[in-house]
Amino acid sequence: MFNLKLPLPDLSISVCSECRPIVEALQKIIELQAPEIVELKNQVEILEDEMRELKKLSKKPKFKPSGMDKGTDPDEDQNKDDDDIGSGKKRSSNQGKGKRSKTASLSIHHKKIIQPVEPLPKGARFKGYREFVVQDMKIESYNTLYRLAHYQLPDGSTLTGKLPKELNGQHFGKRVKKLCTVSISSLSSHSTFIM
Repeated sequence: MFNLKLPLPDLSISVCSECRPIVEALQKIIELQAPEIVELKNQVEILEDEMRELKKLSKKPKFKPSGMDKGTDPDEDQNKDDDDIGSGKKRSSNQGKGKRSKTASLSIHHKKIIQPVEPLPKGARFKGYREFVVQDMKIESYNTLYRLAHYQLPDGSTLTGKLPKELNGQHFGKRVKKLCTVSISSLSSHSTFIM
């Protein structure tokens, strides 16, 4: 919340007698408008928070006062720290939330539909796709969604498209693997590594 308190100057020292009535009138206008400005700023902040919530954006961080106006009494600081520890407050975690997909928020740059290599017998019914996301990089993020065609055969068995052999069933592409290998080997070559 906003707070608008402006110190008004002493007019008897700084303003000539001819200008004093005008300056006093302006000061009164400022004093009258200050609470309204504070109220409007608070309303804007509330509306911005509501808009962020509706757009599902992250909330505006709430900053605590810096405490620079307070004294620097070490006993006072010690008591404050003890109160925080003994209050029994724990940081909230994702308690009560269901498990979410790790790849749900990824943007997919390329999609491939892969049909089974084996010929489909007559009567095979298309049952949808099994999705397999591979994360890779091209200096920019580049993710491929492999849509493996999945069929149910007349005898009840299923037939599904196969991933390319170079993926080896892994969710990270060759460029990501190379980058990790290079990064790890360059880190291990340094004799002093700080965690």
